[in-house]
Amino acid sequence: MLYRSKPPLWAVVSSALITLVSISTQAAVVASDDASQSAYSDGWQGGDNGGSGWGSSWTLNSFANGGAAGFFVGSSGGNGGGNIDTGSSKSWGMYANSGGSPLSEAIRSFNGTLSVGQSVSLKMDNGFVNSGGTVGFGLRNSSGVNRFELFFVGGESFYKYNDGTSSTATSIGFTRDGIQITFTQNAANGFSVSIVSGASSASYTGTMSGSDIDRIRFFNSNSGSGSDHDLFFNSLQLVPEPTNVALTLFGVLACAGGVWSRVRRSRSVTMAESHTSASNRPA
Repeated sequence: MLYRSKPPLWAVVSSALITLVSISTQAAVVASDDASQSAYSDGWQGGDNGGSGWGSSWTLNSFANGGAAGFFVGSSGGNGGGNIDTGSSKSWGMYANSGGSPLSEAIRSFNGTLSVGQSVSLKMDNGFVNSGGTVGFGLRNSSGVNRFELFFVGGESFYKYNDGTSSTATSIGFTRDGIQITFTQNAANGFSVSIVSGASSASYTGTMSGSDIDRIRFFNSNSGSGSDHDLFFNSLQLVPEPTNVALTLFGVLACAGGVWSRVRRSRSVTMAESHTSASNRPA
């Protein structure tokens, strides 16, 4: 009978490292941007390319649909609550006034695809939201399919997230003081998201319908008229560097390999002792 020998552990680890390096070359490059960058000194327009590390400039779309929609730079304190400003009282502002079904959306691509261990963080500050209006952000693939969204629907009490299959209410209630969100891709299609609102915070995990995220979308759909209904975003970041992700995962593999090697050595010693003991038994 023929037996297949298992590959040595170093070969398994080496193969895993090669895979990780391959993943890291496709992973999104670390990036950051905020409204105080010089690119926004004259406001927020399509084609603005502030910050660093991004795969594209901003694409800004506004659809009046019987109302009015658009973009600006200003203090998020203007919607009546706290603020998420940077620099001289600056945040990215979006409005979608009543009078139909207006929509404003801002889209920006990553320089690569979000990889395991990478995180997207940002701050969002909404004002009042008309009943049925929706404000929030989404993480999408190149086809524009949402893999994850976090949003607030006017008339409801809590922020929600959608994993591409269903929506789940969080424990974070409506606020006009701003929230900080950190989304992390934990496994092939897995994710975790943390939300901080003042002294309150909450974290959630789940599974998405795909793991090909390569862009972010901010949206304001009919939040309502007046500055107290404006929506703001700021302090957008994507971390860590792809090489750091690969090295971290390799460190875990190497540690596991060391433990396994010690176990195998221990087993070998035990078997050798057992064999010696059996050989020394009297006939």
